[in-house]
Amino acid sequence: MKQLLKSALSFNYFLPFKKNKHFIFVYHDVSSQNSSHHSPLYSTTPELFVQQIDFLAKMFELTTLENLLRHRTQKSSKNLATIMFDDGFHSVISQALPILEKRKIPFS
Repeated sequence: MKQLLKSALSFNYFLPFKKNKHFIFVYHDVSSQNSSHHSPLYSTTPELFVQQIDFLAKMFELTTLENLLRHRTQKSSKNLATIMFDDGFHSVISQALPILEKRKIPFS
């Protein structure tokens, strides 16, 4: 799954999508490969996370989940997306939060 995401993001997979679409991107863990809880199956390295977030910020209007749901039936010329984390790993605070705050990207 992680390899598929890497491939999709690296080849601008989302470019042909029509406008007014809504997406939720869910991350499990953002940690270095040498971290004790890093998994090659579900973890994303901080370096790759930065690349993915920068790409998503170019392709979508990143917003909160609440805002995305509020606008789900409204017509828009933009594609909305939200970033979510499915677990409360410490790496979300220590690794992902500084990256998202620096870019002023909301997440759930």
